Order: sequence, then structure tokens, then C-alpha cells
Amino acid sequence: MSGSDDVDDYLAGVPAEFRGALQGLRETIQRFDPEATERISYRVPTFFDHGMLVGFGAQSSGCSFYTLSPGLVASLRDDLTGFEASGGTIRFTPAHPLPESLVRTIVANRLADNLGG
Repeated sequence: MSGSDDVDDYLAGVPAEFRGALQGLRETIQRFDPEATERISYRVPTFFDHGMLVGFGAQSSGCSFYTLSPGLVASLRDDLTGFEASGGTIRFTPAHPLPESLVRTIVANRLADNLGG
């Protein structure tokens, strides 16, 4: 993956089998928080809105959604059945993407955290 700060460059370097899933997650995040900006942080695409919001990435075995909040992931344990989750990271595959309602919940909670609520 590229050393660029451009998310499109990052996605261009992701294996084709994961690119669509990550692009779909990216679009979902943008839809739920259109004010968020994106850039590469810690070598992965990261959204910012009043601080770091969420991020995503690809590894050799699948995709990851970085909630940046282990407590939030723990509180959503029942909603994460079928997904591998540890710390603030949720792993998924293109065949089993994250439900939009879950992404919306995570983005809303992270934004509330960033706004001090």
C-alpha cells in the first residue's frame, strides 16, 4: 500500500477482492457523517470529525473497521455476532460485510464521544 496521504491511493493498493468492501464502508461512513474529512493516519484511511472518528484497512485475510474505542466494541458485543472483534477493531470480509445499521451506530457514538457527549 502506498505511503501517500490519499485514501484513493490506499484503496488502489488494496487487493481487488477487498477493495469493493472497503469502498462500500467508506461511502457508508461518508453518508452517516458528511462533515467528516479523511486522510491516512497510522497507515490506514481514517475519518476525522472533532478528532479521530473511525478508520478502515485491509490485511491479507480480510478487512478491518477501526472504531478507536474498545469500550464501544465491548458494548456492541451482541451486535457483533459472526464478526471477529478485539479491542477497538472489528474484522469482516467482503462476503460478510458490516451491516449499515452497525456502522451508523458506531459513527454516531464516536462522534458523540468526540463532541464530549
